[in-house]
Amino acid sequence: MRPASIFRLSAVRLALTFAGLLALVVAAVFGLLYWQLTSDLEDQLQVRVLERINFLIANAEKHGLPRLIEVIENEAKAVRLEDAIYLLTDASGTKLAGNIDSAPEFPQWGTLAGADLPGAASAAAHETYMSIWSEKPWGHLLVGMSARDSQDAKASLWDAMMLGLSATVGLAFAIGGLAAWRAQRRIDAIAGTLNSISHGKLSARVAVTGQGDDLDRVSVNLNRTLDRLESAIERVNQTSSDIAHDLKKPIGRLRQRIESLARRADDRLQDDLLESLAEVDNIVGTFDALLSIAQIESGAQRERFADIDLEALVKEVVGIYRPVAEDTNHLIAPLPMSGTLPNIRGDKDLLVQLFANLIENAIQHCPSGTNIFVSVRRGRGRFLEAEVTDRGSGIPADEREKVFNRLYRLDKSRTTPGNGLGLAIVAAIAELHDAQVRLEDNNPGLRVIISFPVSA
Repeated sequence: MRPASIFRLSAVRLALTFAGLLALVVAAVFGLLYWQLTSDLEDQLQVRVLERINFLIANAEKHGLPRLIEVIENEAKAVRLEDAIYLLTDASGTKLAGNIDSAPEFPQWGTLAGADLPGAASAAAHETYMSIWSEKPWGHLLVGMSARDSQDAKASLWDAMMLGLSATVGLAFAIGGLAAWRAQRRIDAIAGTLNSISHGKLSARVAVTGQGDDLDRVSVNLNRTLDRLESAIERVNQTSSDIAHDLKKPIGRLRQRIESLARRADDRLQDDLLESLAEVDNIVGTFDALLSIAQIESGAQRERFADIDLEALVKEVVGIYRPVAEDTNHLIAPLPMSGTLPNIRGDKDLLVQLFANLIENAIQHCPSGTNIFVSVRRGRGRFLEAEVTDRGSGIPADEREKVFNRLYRLDKSRTTPGNGLGLAIVAAIAELHDAQVRLEDNNPGLRVIISFPVSA
């Protein structure tokens, strides 16, 4: 399966949605936790700064400014510059004591970069300080402490949360993927069963796991529906077959009696009897065609499928019908073919019947002297296209879908022999081979194009 088509699967989209929502929730929780913890770290640092500046202010108020200057000088010498900064100035901003020369003043709390502080040693270049000013009558006091420990804790906390978030999201996607795979496997099994049924295997059923979940309930209900459908189709097919078989016997006896009467009748009565005999033959042909369609639609002939060289088969059918066409002054010939096309899977007898019906249809409905061409070519993708083309009167666009219905005939064709089942048989054979039939205008005439999937 192509990667693009994987994301169109409902189970995959649900798994991705689940994992995405879980990732958003976990990211929101981790984000809130990170914000709370970092706020606590900043609060703790601010408490330490306040404790230190309050100690110095209390010392000044008790022992005077000279003692404060002495204490600050001692503190500045006792601590490393990368750990704390101190600055005492008078009211005019002149430095009285401290381990830096100056600093910008600001209300409340501020963060100072060591590289921007005049007089700071090179060791403080990469430090940041949580700082606060205090204005007193005897001067201005600045105390700041390094945020290095807080920043290191934040970085460690961020790394741990990112690791936890990645692991959680990865686990969510793994669990979602596993759930999607299990659900999709069961959905594919249901789709495979329905595909088998569409190809004529009416006995196929969906496996029930016994887990009692929603897919099991769908499978059980689907199997019940398929049981009823299979029974109904079998009854219809059996009824149709019984009617056809039961009527063929009395019609066969009627034909024998008409033949017997025709041999003993005079010339005038004999002509009438022979016309009646032809009508009986037409009725028998109609029943045979209906039985043939029923048998084709049952799908039983798929078991006889084999690799078929479509080009060779078409040439064979054309060779058979060329003398027939010449008798009615028609020309039928295959168009040039490559001879290197891949095979298709199919039943040779049915494919011969398909092309025979199309050619007979063209001969019957085209005027004398009309050319009929048959060709096989490579189509789009993994398909071969077979085409039967004529220069007759064609089929109106609004009638092209109807002509595949059983017993349907165009008004202009009702005066010609036939039972309206030729194209219905073509459609049934094409469907059995997973082929598509389309009718197009040949300006004038008709183009019948059949697209066959090539062998895998």
